[in-house]
Amino acid sequence: MLHAMIMAGGRGTRFWPASRTRMPKQLLPLFGGRAVLAQTLDRLHGLVDPARTIIATNAEQQDAVRACATGVPAENILVEPACRDTAPCIALAAAVVSRRDPEAVLLVAPSDHVIRPTDSFHKTIRAAADLATGDRAIYVFGVRPSSPSTAYGYIQKGAQAAEQDGMSVFSVVRFTEKPDADTAARFVDSGEYYWNSGLYLFRADVILEQIRTHAPAIFDGVQQIAGALGTPDGPATMDRIYPALEKISIDYAVTEKANEVKVMGVDYEWNDVGSWTSLVDVEPADVDGNIVRARHVGLDTNDCIIWEQDDHLITTIGLSDLVIIHTPDATLVCAADRVQDVKTLVDKLQREGLDEVL
Repeated sequence: MLHAMIMAGGRGTRFWPASRTRMPKQLLPLFGGRAVLAQTLDRLHGLVDPARTIIATNAEQQDAVRACATGVPAENILVEPACRDTAPCIALAAAVVSRRDPEAVLLVAPSDHVIRPTDSFHKTIRAAADLATGDRAIYVFGVRPSSPSTAYGYIQKGAQAAEQDGMSVFSVVRFTEKPDADTAARFVDSGEYYWNSGLYLFRADVILEQIRTHAPAIFDGVQQIAGALGTPDGPATMDRIYPALEKISIDYAVTEKANEVKVMGVDYEWNDVGSWTSLVDVEPADVDGNIVRARHVGLDTNDCIIWEQDDHLITTIGLSDLVIIHTPDATLVCAADRVQDVKTLVDKLQREGLDEVL
């Protein structure tokens, strides 16, 4: 029985000023005409029933998530009282699912990625799920690098471990977090590395066993929380235990330490849409190379991203390689090659007490 857990609690600061604490990236129609989370749920249609889909979010975003996640039962929205990174939220989802279905296979996915086409995604997940039911491996999904990007983690593949429905599965030699440019180029040239897509699949009991081995305090905490959910003590138990759990990613806590981790290479298009310039890869450009989601009139404007929220007219003359984002209370104008610094700008706004625009 396949279940899914969607991680939807991030702030998406690199998409400021559109992305805000209460209405972050995954809840905005940044591309495709619908909220990113809604598109992620659409992708699961025909693969995982909404009744077997869990969404992890936080208190500030829970109302917007519930409104977006039509069809997902209210009790399947796990509201984190504090951000503790991916290991605790995945552990809690696995604990909840395993109590409902001891033989559950769990797909873990971010809420804000682009994956196309859906039928190729379904084929890959079904193949991995078939394998996972018969072994005790943690499955990760690797994307063949199209460039020596320093924005992604890398997975080094080892010997072929299996083949399922025409897709090859390899043992994992090691994970490397966001290498420098020279290292990334060496990885790509070797042909031995995948980008880490951030999707995982495993039996719920297997990941819980690994968490108990490598992060026992997290295991004990989420078991107490899962046992209390749905009871009068549930909210108080969550508020007392969850914020005290170690803040750590699932890779650092488990997958880099576990003995049996396998990587399946995917053949679908994948993009984690990590910054405004990522829209170039997922949205069509006009004849001048501009990505426009705004009322815009321009002269000699090329290779820009122009996006606005409130039907505000944006006019441009003689511009190229810029990102222009307009919202009712804040506007960003940024060189396209500096979009990774938007997060640093948000940090500065916070230090200066401008919380009203965050």
